[in-house]
Amino acid sequence: MTAPKFGVQFQPLSHGIDAGRLGTAGQRTVFKDKCDVTGQAIWAVAQWIEAGGEPHEIFRDIEGGEGYRITVEKLT
Repeated sequence: MTAPKFGVQFQPLSHGIDAGRLGTAGQRTVFKDKCDVTGQAIWAVAQWIEAGGEPHEIFRDIEGGEGYRITVEKLT
């Protein structure tokens, strides 16, 4: 039995982050069901970067692709 596949995606219209189970519709991969996880996703990324102790850099997998540097400052 194959484990279910999950996806996470930024939604440009709502400016939110959705997560859910993935399925197929013809040749396309689509969400079978999804929910907004924006707050949880951002919180998890902040904790993940804080645990690493330094900024994290992400780049697109294409030549000359743009990138981001994500930093976290813990507030008390």
